[in-house]
Amino acid sequence: MGPAIEKYRNRIILTCKTEPDKNKEEVRTDLEHSLQLLKTAFFDVYQLHEVTDDESLKKAISPGGALEAILEAREEGLVKYIGFSAHSDTYALKLMKYFDFDTVMFPINWNYWINYYQGEAVIQKAQETDKGVLTIKALAQRRWKEGEERYDYQCWYKPLFDNDVLAELALKFTLSKKVATAVCPGDYRMLSKSIDLVEALNGSYALSKSEEKKLVEYAKSDGGQLYPVVL
Repeated sequence: MGPAIEKYRNRIILTCKTEPDKNKEEVRTDLEHSLQLLKTAFFDVYQLHEVTDDESLKKAISPGGALEAILEAREEGLVKYIGFSAHSDTYALKLMKYFDFDTVMFPINWNYWINYYQGEAVIQKAQETDKGVLTIKALAQRRWKEGEERYDYQCWYKPLFDNDVLAELALKFTLSKKVATAVCPGDYRMLSKSIDLVEALNGSYALSKSEEKKLVEYAKSDGGQLYPVVL
């Protein structure tokens, strides 16, 4: 990506992330290597990636841990803003209580929200504390079922490649929430689909009552476990 984005760097909000269980020195090496690969002098946002349990949380915030390295990098101008990603309300809220992060990356997903009640509390707390919400998995359906045909999709979850109506409702659902942006799917087919959907929606993301009802019906019939829910 480095050579591709180099001449557009001043038009891009560039984010990167590191593992929360790495120590300070490992994170510093990680960060410097990413800066080199991406041919940039700084990251707009640098994140703790996937804080999902007490062990990774403790390691990240302990002296000599990942957060300390990121804070020092911010002081040096290598990082502008600090964020994290989490996959459950429980750990997202714990992190926001411990430190005043700038951004929260979280799966604001129709199925995860309706069936597992995950996401609403995160958005509410982020709004209260002026944090940007970066959403992931807007076009995810659920984990693959054993033996299910994957059509060469390499992601660990089933993307909404085979139901255009649900895909549009799912994306509208995510973008109707108080979020800063939605991270697009990595597979080129889903990236193309998401671009087409956004262009078709033309900035109109509010769900009607009938659409909300339809999405609830889809959550019952087509939903299923995405992430393990931590209570």
